[in-house]
Amino acid sequence: MSESPFAGLSHQRVVEGYGARLAIGAPDTESLARLVAGLPAGWEPDRTGGEPDSTGWRITVSSHDTAGYVVREETLGDTRRTNPSGAWPPASASTSCGDLEQVVGFIQTRIRRHVGFHTRDRVFVHAGVVTHRGRAIVIPGQSFSGKSTLVAALVRAGAVYYSDEYAVLDEHGQVTPYLEPLSLRNGDGGRPRPVTDESLAATSGDGPAPIGVLAVTRYVPGSEWSPRRCSTGEGVVALMEHAVAARNVPGETLETMRRALRGALVLEGDRGEAETTAAALLEAAHD
Repeated sequence: MSESPFAGLSHQRVVEGYGARLAIGAPDTESLARLVAGLPAGWEPDRTGGEPDSTGWRITVSSHDTAGYVVREETLGDTRRTNPSGAWPPASASTSCGDLEQVVGFIQTRIRRHVGFHTRDRVFVHAGVVTHRGRAIVIPGQSFSGKSTLVAALVRAGAVYYSDEYAVLDEHGQVTPYLEPLSLRNGDGGRPRPVTDESLAATSGDGPAPIGVLAVTRYVPGSEWSPRRCSTGEGVVALMEHAVAARNVPGETLETMRRALRGALVLEGDRGEAETTAAALLEAAHD
């Protein structure tokens, strides 16, 4: 039997968020408290008393004489699964960090990037999400597709913010809020930064919502939003193309997506300016 990655680490904590559970090990009480306090929004300590060795997703932080800290991430057992492109989350990886604040930032990034691989009861899709009159407008897309800019325009036009990173589908096919703040790039292609505009930051959803409109679109300068109406099957394909991971039973993922799009309007087409497209999407959602 292989030695537990927590051997020699008496300071451990299981945390959970969005249906995923993560075990964190640290060299001392103070370091562990700082790591837990720095978790992304939506994550909190597990209160069920779960054992670290039972999670299957583990991050251990150890102090190092020359490197400062070494962060080791491990994914074990049936929590390892592929996404549609065939990529794997890492089985094991180690990274050196100079100080504890750098460790906190690194863990935040890893959790945001890989939570969809480790959740057991939700489907994660790269998408922006807002709601209007109680129904969700979902905009699937990868980075640089313009989805965050469109989400911001929708919120400015009166929609309720849910996410600019993931559409998180529960077992009923409804979208639940992903609590990370809205972030936008400043135009230089750099990393996105949280929006500080109070008119955007003050409106966020707090419960599941059915999908009313799925808008498959990307920004093309000079284009006008003149979409074609698509079938539910085409909408499911679009969601699958942007899914973070296929769960252990792919049929369940497909059924969740079909359930999510039942009764939804599926639109596809290039768009131009975000404000014009946002107004049209809100009108479509209202109708």
